[in-house]
Amino acid sequence: MKKRFLPIILSLIGFISLACMWDRDTISFEKENFPSTLEIITGNFIRHSPEFYQWRIKDRETKLKSNPKQWNYYDDLAVAYDKLGNHTKAIALMQKKDKLYPNQYETYANLGTFYIHNKEYKKGLKYIDKAIYINPDAHFGREIYQKYLVEYLLSKIKNGRFTLPLNPYAQNHYYQSGFYYYLKKRQKEKFNIHKARLGLMGMVKFGKHNSPILMEALGDLLAGENKNIPNNAPYLAYLAYKRAGMCVKNVAAQQLYNKKNPPKNQWFKLKYYMPQKIALQKVIGRLDKSFTQEIKEAQKLAFQIRNDEINWIATATDPEAKFDEKYLKKDNIAKYINGARQGLFMMENRRKNLNKELDTIANKDSVLKPETIRQTVPQKNATNNNSLSLITFIAIGCVALILVVRRFIRKS
Repeated sequence: MKKRFLPIILSLIGFISLACMWDRDTISFEKENFPSTLEIITGNFIRHSPEFYQWRIKDRETKLKSNPKQWNYYDDLAVAYDKLGNHTKAIALMQKKDKLYPNQYETYANLGTFYIHNKEYKKGLKYIDKAIYINPDAHFGREIYQKYLVEYLLSKIKNGRFTLPLNPYAQNHYYQSGFYYYLKKRQKEKFNIHKARLGLMGMVKFGKHNSPILMEALGDLLAGENKNIPNNAPYLAYLAYKRAGMCVKNVAAQQLYNKKNPPKNQWFKLKYYMPQKIALQKVIGRLDKSFTQEIKEAQKLAFQIRNDEINWIATATDPEAKFDEKYLKKDNIAKYINGARQGLFMMENRRKNLNKELDTIANKDSVLKPETIRQTVPQKNATNNNSLSLITFIAIGCVALILVVRRFIRKS
């Protein structure tokens, strides 16, 4: 089995980008709304060219000389260096900024990401934790999933190396070693498939769009969940694995990615929404053609943006302003992701407020409080704890009903 996949030594990995960076573009893009999952997988969304980041380095270095107290220029400059592969320079800039303007969320978020890109994973996690402590809801909580994905990656390292795919098994029962099951076990009752999927999509959008690790993790999330996901999730998972295979040069890794598929029950769920007379394999073949076309569209968009930015720079036109004017407001991917995240956070806040209201109602009655119930029920094991939760819920409901009846009697 070991001969089937060649070891990929960490020091040689150049495509690992589990990013959650912060610069001018992060702010601008997140003010708009996020692409569909298919566009995220194919890379068919707006992003800057290497020539743009070369221009930004010169621009920010000049601006820092005339205005050294403008701390956000350090973020822009460091991210530009990191995008061009100079992670050491990016780290040095953030360390300098931290001495001048200590304890900023943006600094630690960037430092954590740059260390991860430089393959110093444990150092990266240290700064990601610092960033989360300062602002746990930044990027709508995306750092949390960056942290878990790096921990998942570290769990796959043996003797200083790992192989791709991180979870090479194609059989259904081996899916429990993938990122979906790792995350579900790690987060327990806090696990939320929608948040996790949006977090991964954001990392692709603002990080490296052709990272096989991000594509594999996204595929795991889509393949692992049988509920609360789009009906086309199995096909999207299949495409994410296929895209991961396109992002690696190692032939053995490519073959393993191409063999990975969602569980059979996922495919049957997809078939339920198809015309009954069309064979599933025939539908997949047609969809594969659409996927190939989507890849071509993504390449076309990237080529167009690159040409525009090269021309803007050559004619001394501000490429940031021109990019914003021509492309930013068309960034439907950013709009979708941010809109979905905001909706999830609103739902969470409503749930918390409802729980507070129920507690308030229960506390108004001196006879039956949740605390009293907890004291009367022995907490011997997990089963008793579940019973306690059920009794508490029923008691609160009864208290609420009593209060409503009392008010009704008084009015009558």
